[in-house]
Amino acid sequence: MALVVLVLALAAAGCGGSGDEEATSTTEPATTTLPAQVSHVAPELEALLPGSINGTTLEKGSATGAGVFGGDAFSREMTQRLQAAGKAPADLRFANAGDPKGKLDLEVGVFQVPGLAGTALADAIVASSRPNAPGLIAEPSTLGGKKVTTMVYPGGAVLYLYPQGERVFYVGTQNKTLAEKALGLLP
Repeated sequence: MALVVLVLALAAAGCGGSGDEEATSTTEPATTTLPAQVSHVAPELEALLPGSINGTTLEKGSATGAGVFGGDAFSREMTQRLQAAGKAPADLRFANAGDPKGKLDLEVGVFQVPGLAGTALADAIVASSRPNAPGLIAEPSTLGGKKVTTMVYPGGAVLYLYPQGERVFYVGTQNKTLAEKALGLLP
């Protein structure tokens, strides 16, 4: 069974590829499905995410950058940024949660690189997303009382990044009310 899709820029060109893929531009974040066997390499990050929103149970999974990075532009750029900080793709861990039935237009997740500030990680995510999403708008804003970076892709997809400590939480949805509710459930 395919788990939740990764909305984040990490998926903008389709991570987990063979490494020989050419980068292509996109007008919104593409989706990458975690392997059929759901991975749970970061259960402590999964525990930070809500188990349900609006009565919909969310399915959780987690992985590392080493497990999903491919040869796309996002993966290459993020790897370079991690290396500049003395880190490797294996140091990037993330968890996400979403409706496995796809009825709730929402994904929530968290990224962490131990020893790297969440604000620096959020900046790296935005910068690494740009090669695959020309015209991406990323602006600071406040939603649900939390300072976020709102990323709007040319196709209209919206992603809210919320740095906290060494983590970057994210909410992906075009429904601002739902995004605010999801952000309210995060630490």
